[in-house]
Amino acid sequence: SSGLASQPVNFTISLDQCDSANASITFSGTTETDEVLRVTGTSPVATGVGIQILENGTPLKVDGSASSAIKAVGAGNADEFTFTARYIALSNSISAGQANATAQFTVKYQ
Repeated sequence: SSGLASQPVNFTISLDQCDSANASITFSGTTETDEVLRVTGTSPVATGVGIQILENGTPLKVDGSASSAIKAVGAGNADEFTFTARYIALSNSISAGQANATAQFTVKYQ
């Protein structure tokens, strides 16, 4: 059913050798909606599904329009951003196939 999601899978973006600063992450990719990445692959490609990236259980914008929460990095602060990714049904009619997505990320230092 539309809106149902898979179990999320954790992933981390680690920043090394950062000066003390506040930082955030912005994701951008080819989207179905501002919060869902379009799936791709070799034929056949799954239809009716997309991939979401979440922070603390909340979907992030993946169209480059908004960033993650700001956190302190460097000077002894944790330099890791932890996110999850999951498949989400976009339709009541889903077809099987490859379901990969690519997103670029930008680190913004403040």
